[in-house]
Amino acid sequence: PSLALVRRAYLWTYFHGRFGPLDQPANLAACIAALARHGPIARLDIDLAAVAAELGRGRPGYDRLFALIGQAHARNRGRARWGIQESGLEHHAERLLAADPGTRILHVVRDPRDWYARVRADARRRGGVGVATETWAASTSLGLRLASRHPDRYRIVRAEDLADDPATMLRDICRFLGEPAAPEVEAEARPPRAGAPAAAEGGAALPVMTEAEIAT
Repeated sequence: PSLALVRRAYLWTYFHGRFGPLDQPANLAACIAALARHGPIARLDIDLAAVAAELGRGRPGYDRLFALIGQAHARNRGRARWGIQESGLEHHAERLLAADPGTRILHVVRDPRDWYARVRADARRRGGVGVATETWAASTSLGLRLASRHPDRYRIVRAEDLADDPATMLRDICRFLGEPAAPEVEAEARPPRAGAPAAAEGGAALPVMTEAEIAT
């Protein structure tokens, strides 16, 4: 595929707005320094000084800064397009879609029980099942509204559908992104060979919640 993906950098989560307006040199320098120390960005081996210089030649802002980082990563990989894997982008989606007509957003939704199990296992997360459920419901509701307003540019994908029928789902995702089904996508879409272990029915196993969590 022509897409280079920035994985789990959480640029909007950790950096958006944190350093103040980026048209002030001190703020931009502090932001660039923090990005250089951020592992997921440092591993990309991007020339952040060049990115900052390019930002200064146009409209400075966090969305554009993150886009320039994605473009630099794509150039390094010899790819024409870039993408980013990040949770919470639904809260920035209207602005991102308005800024670039080529933007496409895939919003992956998990079964809330599976999602809560992952939250519960993360010691950095605070709050119990009530907070987790409210967060999941708010994110999913917003995603559904965005998909309704922008059906050709914002797509909801159920993780369980992707696990159960990768052939159909991967080809549909490629069409949505305007990408050809590359050989690795076709390989993923092929049925498993005879004797190969099969995935659990319905995707990932669902966790058992305690009675206290259910009662919350």
